[in-house]
Amino acid sequence: MSNALVEKIQEIALRFPPLLYGLAIALSIVIGGALFISNNTTHRAALPLQDNYIPQIKANFDKCEINSLWLSISGWALLDLPDNTIKIHLFATGPAGSIKLTTRRLYRKDVSDFLKIKSDYHLHGFSASGIRYKLQENFGTSVKLYLEDSKGVMHYGGENVCSAK
Repeated sequence: MSNALVEKIQEIALRFPPLLYGLAIALSIVIGGALFISNNTTHRAALPLQDNYIPQIKANFDKCEINSLWLSISGWALLDLPDNTIKIHLFATGPAGSIKLTTRRLYRKDVSDFLKIKSDYHLHGFSASGIRYKLQENFGTSVKLYLEDSKGVMHYGGENVCSAK
């Protein structure tokens, strides 16, 4: 950068009072915190029935870690039927009942290669995270996986026990 440009930027920066910078930083922190909480919030939910287990479900949990406030899960799941997987649902369960986690679907090239799926549009990977007070104590027993097909039928895909972190 030329010296004239640097001097011009410094001149503009000096026109703003320090209070304005402080307010901008505080607002950024509040917005970032609100987005983090809204993306990781959990809510109580009843578990769907576990009577639709079928052998065409292929699934694996790559990571499932939990501590007193935080839960983090990743893996993949595939319903190998003409109706295919539309949604992946994850529920954390424990003595206090169950909570539904916000699940994000991901493209997993390693899984597509292993299962010989030639489409880049198969979103069979998933990740989920949640924050809640006393999460491990109340909902840290296991994580249950459900796959929803294109007809809206929920298929039980098994469960996994998370390791404490």
